[in-house]
Amino acid sequence: VYNEMKGALSSPDDMLSRSIYNTLYPHTPYAVESGGDPVNIPDLTYEAYLDFHRRYYHPSNSYIYLYGDMDMEERLLYLDEAYLSNFDRLEINSEIASEPPFDAPHEASVQYSVLTEEELAGRSYLTWNVSLSPDGQDTELALAFKIIDFMLCDAEGAPVKKALRDKGIGEDVYSLLELGIKQPSYTVTAKYTDPERKQEFIETIEDTLRGIADEGLDQRALLASINRFEFKYREANYGLYPKGLVYGLNALDTWLYNDMTPFINLELGDAFTSLREKMDKGYFEGLIRKHFLDNPHKAIVVMTPEVGLTEKISEELRQKLETYAAGLSTEERQKIVDDLAALRKWQETPDTEENLRKIPQLTREDLSPEIKPFVNEITKIPVAGKEGRAQEAALIAHPLNTAGIDYLTFMFDITKLPQKFFPYLGIFKTLLGVLDTENFSYAQLDQEINIYTGGIGVTASVYTQYANASQYRMMAEINCKVLDGNLSDAMRIVREILTATKWNSRDRILEVLEEERAAMRADLPASGHVTAAVRALSCISETSLIMDYVNGLNAYHKLDEVCGKLEKGDSGELTGILTEMANYIFRADHIMVDCTADGQNIPGVAGQIRALAEALPEGRSAEEDRAAYGEAFRVTPVKVKEGFTTAGQVQYVCRAGNFGKKGCEYTGALRVLRVILGYDYLWNNVRVKGGAYGCMSSFTRDGYAYFVSYRDPHLGQTIETFEGAPEYVRNFDADERSMTKYIIGAVSSMDHPMTPPVYGKYSLSAYMTGLTEERARKERQQVLSCTPEEIRALSGHLEAFLSDDVLCAVGNDEKMRSEADRFERLEKLQ
Repeated sequence: VYNEMKGALSSPDDMLSRSIYNTLYPHTPYAVESGGDPVNIPDLTYEAYLDFHRRYYHPSNSYIYLYGDMDMEERLLYLDEAYLSNFDRLEINSEIASEPPFDAPHEASVQYSVLTEEELAGRSYLTWNVSLSPDGQDTELALAFKIIDFMLCDAEGAPVKKALRDKGIGEDVYSLLELGIKQPSYTVTAKYTDPERKQEFIETIEDTLRGIADEGLDQRALLASINRFEFKYREANYGLYPKGLVYGLNALDTWLYNDMTPFINLELGDAFTSLREKMDKGYFEGLIRKHFLDNPHKAIVVMTPEVGLTEKISEELRQKLETYAAGLSTEERQKIVDDLAALRKWQETPDTEENLRKIPQLTREDLSPEIKPFVNEITKIPVAGKEGRAQEAALIAHPLNTAGIDYLTFMFDITKLPQKFFPYLGIFKTLLGVLDTENFSYAQLDQEINIYTGGIGVTASVYTQYANASQYRMMAEINCKVLDGNLSDAMRIVREILTATKWNSRDRILEVLEEERAAMRADLPASGHVTAAVRALSCISETSLIMDYVNGLNAYHKLDEVCGKLEKGDSGELTGILTEMANYIFRADHIMVDCTADGQNIPGVAGQIRALAEALPEGRSAEEDRAAYGEAFRVTPVKVKEGFTTAGQVQYVCRAGNFGKKGCEYTGALRVLRVILGYDYLWNNVRVKGGAYGCMSSFTRDGYAYFVSYRDPHLGQTIETFEGAPEYVRNFDADERSMTKYIIGAVSSMDHPMTPPVYGKYSLSAYMTGLTEERARKERQQVLSCTPEEIRALSGHLEAFLSDDVLCAVGNDEKMRSEADRFERLEKLQ
């Protein structure tokens, strides 16, 4: 936990969030860090920890929630007899105190660490924060706040965000509405600006809000916002999460503070009806005036960069430890040594068989041998070409029960994308759908999307062929979900985006790209394990290198370069390239459409696809494309040991490689090995003994693998642990109960709940990669029948991938430079 929180509080965004709650609610539990401040964690005694646990972690202080098709009375009786009846009822006061209303806004300043002087100018954060209604039990009011938040700061062209960006206050402006606490709050943040603009920042926000309250909200924008939230509520698509879990978490948002209101967040249908009736009656404007303008319970928090703050904190800790050590007697020093030895012994002592058997466990026979079948129906739709060329658009349909919602992905094959376009792919993806078009401003386009659809998003995907790992298909994908009754409007909007986007708006392009750059500056170090893993794999894998150019460090560097040119007024080359890219990508010979929908609605979708394809430019031959645009892109991975330094306090360490090219085949047993490593070898050595917050591994069907640590205090020690994994696997053994436990863990990652759109994507992935049900069934059987002998045989897979000796680490500047000889290239992350 100590290193977890060192990592968490290395993130400027997390530090800022903590400071906001400390300032807005200083006399409540929200003012302190629930995970613990690393400065104070060492002061916690074992006795105090146990006392806190005894007092609050008790059934009398619990919330018990059941969901599903069960005999509730029988289950409740079981809970009573097997659990609750073993405890006496205690009177526990765990009520969260309320912060008394402020008479006037409070202000605070905080610092975050950066590495160089160049990072001081224009890198501060300004935040405007307000405590909303203390009554968190009014679901209609809470929903109204969500709608207002989206309108003010999240929608394209949102007035508060636009007002700040128009004045150049912040490279990015975003908001946070926190409803799941006793006193809800609202925050507007301008990221990457200067502290001297604080007053202008406050006045811009409040003047904009005052103008809205006086003149009224845009009614079409308000309708779009209400429609957006109602679609999400009625769709209830929680991806891989069970609905029952999500419903329970939503219930706790109110239940924690009022025992009589656990379900009100699940009953929003009437609230939407009521809010629609109030749209033009000044209700929303009144809320803005009451809760945002005439409310003195505000906090203004400014966060500024400071060079070397991390090192300063480390030095204070070193001096504290030196002082503490100097005051120890010989006996006290020996006690610390003995206690540490006892801790190590305890960490290395396995649980007793008696204790392990107290935990109920499934058997292998309880696990189904069947896979979830792929549901793919392929239709070739003839498309009438304007120049008489025979063309077809493929429809991959997944007829499933979607309650009248069509989930569409418009896929454009860019496997042969010209080299001149390839470096701009990440930028193109970011801009598509958020620029002006021939018929709409970007704000109007966003309103159209939210009025008629459940959202439109853009991604780029690479599908590696199962039978040949050296072959892949790259697709530009536009995702859309829509009620079937609005399908024609959705297709109209998609067509507008594909064929009528204006790529020559320098100011809007710069605004969007600066926001993306600010987001990536925060995300790359905060998700250092992802950054390290993608970068390490990009040294050996073409597909990983492609994705690094789309979403990773290469993408960031190109984005930063383009932003720099735009900030100097140089936009000619970029707008020309983006226009050419759109003309190349969005062609009738490149399109295929993936559709998950009710079976009776799929024929209608097919007809709409034909009309869309016929509206697109016709394709060209490969020779014509080469003559017009030049050669197709090629990427060549280069092995290198890389280190990227940050101002954070922890490391993220990755070793990656390929086992498939060295004669080691992919097998379902690797899924079991991943569980074994994650909960035994890597868990015990990197987390329990090493102090890292986490450690993960991955093995892919195309033969690539990696180990990566998360919020890790070490570097070299972790690398040595990774290198010891083959020996551990070579000597692995487990009894039947333990082996079954590992297999259950592997199956749990295969048998997660799938909503219809997730099931559709699962089927699409199989189609695009050439994975057959027969092969998937074989892999599942390899999991279910896995033995210790088969696990031991996988030591060669680990040796094979580790022999590539690919290393990437993201971490603390001082720590990384102290072990600089491990790297062939060491540089600042950004």
